[in-house]
Amino acid sequence: MLVAQELMVNAMTHGCENRPEGFFSVRAMHAWGHLRVEVEDPSTRQPLPRSASADEEGGRGLHLVDALATRWGTDLPAPGSTGKTVWFELDLLGEAVSS
Repeated sequence: MLVAQELMVNAMTHGCENRPEGFFSVRAMHAWGHLRVEVEDPSTRQPLPRSASADEEGGRGLHLVDALATRWGTDLPAPGSTGKTVWFELDLLGEAVSS
């Protein structure tokens, strides 16, 4: 939940900021021993982890995503479209994976 929340807050704060189409969508998929969550927003600006000073309130979220998710990344839309999808995957321990 923490990783999904971080990506949703980033979409609201950075992806929908000053855009008339200020919406984002969330998709979650479960299959083959992992969970994948995608957050799509209208901005093409890529999320970049940054170094935050000790007294800053923000700037640590993507470090949390990187530490807690098995994998994460960003996909850009097809040519002519706008926005981006930021996603993460979690490998589910104890779940049998068929070969």
